[in-house]
Amino acid sequence: MRGICVFFFLISYLIIFSQCSNSTVSRKETLEVDRNYFEIIYNYEDLVVDAKEIIDTLIYLPLETTSESEFYEISQLEITEEYFYILDRTSNSIYIYDIHGNFIKKISSLNEDVKIPFQKILRFTIDPSINKLSFNDVQSSNLYEFDLEGNFVTMAEKRPIDYLKSDYSLLQGHEIALDLFNEIEKTTENHPSVLVSKNNKILFSNLDYDPTVINNSEIIGNKKYFYKSHSDYILFTRPYDYNIYKYDTVNGITKYSQVFFSTEHSLPEDFIDNVNYKSKRIPYIKQNKSIVYKLTDIYETEHFITYRIFTSNFSKFIIFNKKTGEKLDLNQIISDTTTRYLPIFGNYIHGVKNNYFVSSLSPKHVITQITHKMNFANYFKNLPLSTQEIFNKGNNQNNVLVLTKLKNNSQ
Repeated sequence: MRGICVFFFLISYLIIFSQCSNSTVSRKETLEVDRNYFEIIYNYEDLVVDAKEIIDTLIYLPLETTSESEFYEISQLEITEEYFYILDRTSNSIYIYDIHGNFIKKISSLNEDVKIPFQKILRFTIDPSINKLSFNDVQSSNLYEFDLEGNFVTMAEKRPIDYLKSDYSLLQGHEIALDLFNEIEKTTENHPSVLVSKNNKILFSNLDYDPTVINNSEIIGNKKYFYKSHSDYILFTRPYDYNIYKYDTVNGITKYSQVFFSTEHSLPEDFIDNVNYKSKRIPYIKQNKSIVYKLTDIYETEHFITYRIFTSNFSKFIIFNKKTGEKLDLNQIISDTTTRYLPIFGNYIHGVKNNYFVSSLSPKHVITQITHKMNFANYFKNLPLSTQEIFNKGNNQNNVLVLTKLKNNSQ
């Protein structure tokens, strides 16, 4: 019965959106180039550098572990001035910690103030400007809102548009949603991959897909699309697209950056728009294993930006210095005395805090690395107290946040 309801919601939305696209919804046909636009020329010659050449500060931040605050994994992390918000999809809960790693609260379907339990959180978004944390329950018709202290505020029925979202993010009261794409409506009308709204009113759409030349099933999904490193704008990417886009509430969507690959590593320029590739795109990238087909994990500090490239054969995480044009593979930064021979980054960067890139490591990995260095004279004694604490508590504790600040004068 729920599936039937969802189907009719989708039909209703598509009719409404089709009407709106011809009247009240502003469709942006072209994109402005951002005033801070820059280009990244990618090559496969990775520099190998010692940590002392590029690392300014490395901090290991343990997260308080109790029976209530213990989580399995960091599926998503969002950051404000006061708090870290961690989604653990395994426990289907969001854990709130202060900037010192102290546990504050857990958002769970078992909380007393949540009258109708949510079933599955896939992603969530926060907006400090309106004190809101929000997520769609992907297995029900409900949307949930909390304040940033984790207190339940309201639950609402999803709108038809909510069923079409691959991801959405809040920014200063605006909502930007990505990959609103559905093939129920078999027309030549393009479908927006980006839709911006405020107070449930659609403001404009952009970056359309043409359903006559590309199937919904060909839009390879990301675990995350929107990346917040700043309070006043969001960066995002799309599959089959080497552009990095920016959204702010003043200028709308702009082209912020573009990564350029050599011909043998690039998709054909008409890969999204040419009907000859319809239903053949996924086989194409599987057969052409050196072709980069998407960019993810776009995080930014004052002088650096990160991005992860994907081919069907491998993925690689890159830091690009906007000041010097230097490109570094995270795995090619060699830990040394500056970083106490400890890992400098986790496998994924989750966000940015005060010009620090924030990643995470398992306590077991940290403890193993410390153990291997115990034969160095006074090694353990010279570790920061917080790092000694991680070692002393053993493996049965939460993942450790790794805060890494890079030198601005890197050459």
